[in-house]
Amino acid sequence: MTAFDDRNKTYGTTSLGDPSKSSTTFGTKEPETTLESLQAELKSLSTTVSEYVGNSAAQAAKSTAEVASQIGSTASDVASAASDQAKTITAELERVGRANPLGAIAGALLVGVLIGMIGRGRG
Repeated sequence: MTAFDDRNKTYGTTSLGDPSKSSTTFGTKEPETTLESLQAELKSLSTTVSEYVGNSAAQAAKSTAEVASQIGSTASDVASAASDQAKTITAELERVGRANPLGAIAGALLVGVLIGMIGRGRG
């Protein structure tokens, strides 16, 4: 017996040329035991990945909800500010119109002429 033969007994042997005489063993474990342990590890890994993906999805949903809430709050603030600004401008125009009615009529006439010129240029 040679050192090569001893090594083949420990790590497995393969008969070249005749597949029916081929056998492989890894240490003292049987191939079925190794296969079962690999299947168990694969199931464990699958469970871990599923939990990770589930947690990631939940975290993403939570983050999305927070961002949507912030956007909604900001949009509400902007709409409120725009409404206040429009009311302020309207009140100022009304005050100027009451203080100088002829100027208000002239301004309205000028705006009407400009709108008419823009409309005619397109037609």
